[in-house]
Amino acid sequence: MQNKQELSLRLHKLMGFRFRQIENKLEDLLFRDVPSRLARLLLRLAEKHLREKKHGDRINIKLTQQEMANLIWAIREMMSSVLNQFKKAEYINYESKYIYIANRKALEKLAR
Repeated sequence: MQNKQELSLRLHKLMGFRFRQIENKLEDLLFRDVPSRLARLLLRLAEKHLREKKHGDRINIKLTQQEMANLIWAIREMMSSVLNQFKKAEYINYESKYIYIANRKALEKLAR
């Protein structure tokens, strides 16, 4: 690594990035409730996988409730309940495992 300073710098940046990701996940787990964690997840997925459709902004990746629960360290039953709350409040819609963002501002407020 002493001879390959560019490699060393890249490795340190990668380690810093990974550490920050772990720190953020731990902070979410300790200080945020499931609705807040789900709102943050949906917004992150929308940043990476958004496709605009006539029904709203679709997250263009199919995830089951169990997969989403695993991503935010929740149980599937809680995920189902929170998704239904979000749908009833008209924050989201979902169809065929696709989620549509209906009210981004409400999700951003909840994610804070």
